[in-house]
Amino acid sequence: MQPGGVDVFPSPIRLGARPVETVHFIARLRDNLTDGTTTRWHGDVTSALPTPLLWHLPPPVYPPAGLNEQVDMWRSRFRFGLCYYRLGPDFIHVKDIRNPKASASFVLDQPVLTQVFAECLSPRHFSELRSAQQEAAEALIGEGLLLRLEDHIVTLPSRMLHWPVPATEV
Repeated sequence: MQPGGVDVFPSPIRLGARPVETVHFIARLRDNLTDGTTTRWHGDVTSALPTPLLWHLPPPVYPPAGLNEQVDMWRSRFRFGLCYYRLGPDFIHVKDIRNPKASASFVLDQPVLTQVFAECLSPRHFSELRSAQQEAAEALIGEGLLLRLEDHIVTLPSRMLHWPVPATEV
């Protein structure tokens, strides 16, 4: 996929129905957002999936409004810059305003936290992590920075490489 292009998924996707497919699709949504690639997809979300954790990612364009309350809320809340990270020397800075009443800024500077955050950019099996990594993953899951579905985990924030508009317009 070319950065700045359009990634279209013609088949419906049901997020949450199959954990391994869900975490891989979430990673693709996140990576497309990082690259400036527009994602057009349609589908649904199971009630078991914590949709507010996904509000920073492009929502489905279908089903039409009124058929799924979770999808409707996701569409109304999505905008660029709700949850992203930037890399610094030996740290990762994460800004999370998916929930404006509980906005947060994190500086991940412990090696195990930065390692788990970075490794989970590609979906992983929680059970394959060492004990210290599992503890770090649990902490990141607790803050909504990783998503765990059964044994599958993935990093949620997109990487902010640059704002899509001049900073004076934000």
